[in-house]
Amino acid sequence: MTRVVTPGEEIGHAKVGIPGVNVLVARRKLYACVWGVVTTDEDKHVNVLTFKEPRYPLKGDLVLCRVVNVVENLAELHCVCALRGKLVQFNRIFTALLPRTQSGVMGDMRAHFHVGDILLARVISIEIAPLTVSTRDEELGIVSARCNRCDLFMRREDSWLVCPECGTRRKSRISPHYDPARFHTIFMSLYERFE
Repeated sequence: MTRVVTPGEEIGHAKVGIPGVNVLVARRKLYACVWGVVTTDEDKHVNVLTFKEPRYPLKGDLVLCRVVNVVENLAELHCVCALRGKLVQFNRIFTALLPRTQSGVMGDMRAHFHVGDILLARVISIEIAPLTVSTRDEELGIVSARCNRCDLFMRREDSWLVCPECGTRRKSRISPHYDPARFHTIFMSLYERFE
């Protein structure tokens, strides 16, 4: 029998199954996080399969984010979309944290990431807000950056970003997909829809 559930609806007791995709546990009971159909696999994982593609970050998603704040061991990001074989715009702006341990850089994060940088990152935790992301994989890192002095897009030279006007240089965690004009345009067109 197919069972359709709504967000917040009780699915069953935690003794009966293990929470899976789109399922939360509260007071030893399982609850649906989304509209969908309840399924149980052979390992007793209880999942809720959605009717349409979710417009929120999922664990493992590649997300496009902009740095909004940086301190010594942490960067705060705003995420607007996921890349799941196609671009999926989120239903709102999600805040994420990039801890130094997940950034792939050594030392002070302020030397590697600046406010306004646009990153390609992977979601590693959605259990608590804000999200936690990582840029440790080879394909991840900065995809668009501007010079803090001249406000021009910086060009990539190996693992350095260099301003074509004033020559400012900074060593950064740069994605092989670095294309500042393209990713800036994509990010801003999505970000402006929320303002």
